[in-house]
Amino acid sequence: MAIVMGKLISTLGWAGAALLAVGAIIDAFSPVFEGGGRISAAFFMIRDMTYASREDSVWTWYSVLLLAAVGVVFATLALIRRSNGESSIPYFCFAVVAAGMSIDEATLFHEKFAIAARLMGLSLPFTFSWLIIGIPFAVTAGVILLLLARRIDATLRRRLIVAGAVFLLGAVGFELLGGIIVNFSDNLAAPGSRLLYQFVAMLEEGLELTGSLIALWAGLKAVDLQWIAQRLSRKHAVS
Repeated sequence: MAIVMGKLISTLGWAGAALLAVGAIIDAFSPVFEGGGRISAAFFMIRDMTYASREDSVWTWYSVLLLAAVGVVFATLALIRRSNGESSIPYFCFAVVAAGMSIDEATLFHEKFAIAARLMGLSLPFTFSWLIIGIPFAVTAGVILLLLARRIDATLRRRLIVAGAVFLLGAVGFELLGGIIVNFSDNLAAPGSRLLYQFVAMLEEGLELTGSLIALWAGLKAVDLQWIAQRLSRKHAVS
């Protein structure tokens, strides 16, 4: 099981890295195909399908499905624990959080925080305004999840803390840096700013991917251990 699990996570990681690289490479050639025409239209259609920063790209749906898989794994873990008469609520909560993150990845709901910030008369002159609400929201959610994590297995807790830290470094830290680049380069009009932003965006998405994969691996390991414990318990009861 451990070998299969390792191959699965490795394959998902390499697939994600390939998607990121392909999208970035295609986007880098965008200036060559500007000017209209069928070839230009076809190129930009492919670019929009592959570029990671696009909402409706292949990368987005890859991320959506990966986070959904994390939710399914933790829901499975919660059901196994409940069938064994063990505490399952924290695991269900982590499943709900992963499902919510998957939905957010599909809808970019977090970016709607910029509208709320604007209605409150708030703005950030140096980066994306949605972070005004996004950062406190992420901190609050992180604290709540840490409190929930105190009630789960210690090894799983440590792995999820690492996963969450890596994910937030990308989703908040590098998103903040990307916004600074956009604002101080006149919306990427300055020379070299597009490539710099693209590099930061790749790091952002790559860290989010890594965090998701760590969480998926941690959940699968916990499910495997739970099943082993369940089988051993049944064998002991029979004997």
